[in-house]
Amino acid sequence: MKKKVLSILFIIILISAISLVIFFNGGTGKDKEKSLVYAEYGAIDPVDIWLATDTHYIAPELTDNGQFYQKMVNSGDGKYMYGCEELTDAFIEEVVEAHPTALILAGDLTFNGAKISHEAFAQKISPIEQAGIPIIAIPGNHDLTINRAAKFHGNDYELFDSIDATEYIDIYGEYGLNEAIARDDTSLSYVTEIAPNLRVIVVDVNTVPGMSGILTKATLEFVEEQLIDAANNHAYVIGVTHQTLLVHSELTSQGITFINNDK
Repeated sequence: MKKKVLSILFIIILISAISLVIFFNGGTGKDKEKSLVYAEYGAIDPVDIWLATDTHYIAPELTDNGQFYQKMVNSGDGKYMYGCEELTDAFIEEVVEAHPTALILAGDLTFNGAKISHEAFAQKISPIEQAGIPIIAIPGNHDLTINRAAKFHGNDYELFDSIDATEYIDIYGEYGLNEAIARDDTSLSYVTEIAPNLRVIVVDVNTVPGMSGILTKATLEFVEEQLIDAANNHAYVIGVTHQTLLVHSELTSQGITFINNDK
């Protein structure tokens, strides 16, 4: 038994030693070629990037926290909507104080896409940009052309206007889109550079009405073009989507992982 344990320990030590050799020598074969490509890009200065997603902001005038609203929230998908105003204010204050290199807002900015909520949220986060912190925003599946945008009062609700892609640009243009170094003509996807040789590619799959969550052929071509351009310019790329790229769980992937993600 003792000899078997020693043999296992020897194998583990041998594997560890081989791994260290591969690591310090840049890998073997294809891995080595890949590490050489990365080495050409060179070092970049440290950056501090913050990410917030699914803020689901609702303008205060759209709810009285009445029976209907409470029932909807409590029987929903786990969004914590109580104290939305206070939570959002506290978050903004923390971002401004920490002063990261950039803040990424990765979709579902509002609760069911009411135009009033979008306008209020865009105004509310403006102190972050005014503090010199770039905001990189992307819409989610709860932000555009939503027929559930509503005002909630007592035990009832009243439908309100949502926004489309054009209105999104009007409201959130200063949060990423206007500073983009490249923009997709068919969606709200874009590329921005937050530091020398460091780009963020925002991939929007929620623009086309009735096709929320689908990566279109045109947007995929835009992504491919931008990745090639980044490689040619030796720029690192951070990809951002609202829905997930990978299936993290077969139990929760429906409507969460975007369609055509395999491409």
